[in-house]
Amino acid sequence: MPASEDPRMIPKKPAPDVIGGGNRFSEKIMCPEELRAPLEAVMREAGELARATARREFKRWTKGPDRSPVSEGDIAVNDFLHARLPALAPSAGWISEETEDDPSARVAPLAWIVDPIDGTRAYVAGFADWTVSVALVSEGRPVLAQRPIKVQWMKIKASPLPMR
Repeated sequence: MPASEDPRMIPKKPAPDVIGGGNRFSEKIMCPEELRAPLEAVMREAGELARATARREFKRWTKGPDRSPVSEGDIAVNDFLHARLPALAPSAGWISEETEDDPSARVAPLAWIVDPIDGTRAYVAGFADWTVSVALVSEGRPVLAQRPIKVQWMKIKASPLPMR
């Protein structure tokens, strides 16, 4: 097959500039750069909540056919983030491992994707290799992501993520 017909060789359309003049965010919410400080504050609180829960006895159980572990920490952090993040991006949908699936969130132009305790097996075993993971995606593309334990900010331009 000639290179011109090979779908892997077709140039991909560049991701829209979501920072600055080409901002696709609603006029009613802040652009990702303006979300940095408030999101960092929320994530620090979420990390502290998870660490505080891990320092005491907590309930744990399994869910689903693969018997994935879930803990009180997962639910506490999920509930905390679900209460706080919508204020930062009111029109954003909510997709979380610990919240019942909302099909409308999967097609929303803007959505929070949350794993309240990423690494629950390590968390319930008392190991330190877990984190709280949050990303804001615009039309399937991550535009901002944050983790509270080792604070790292990413401004991302990427291909759309497949939504399950």
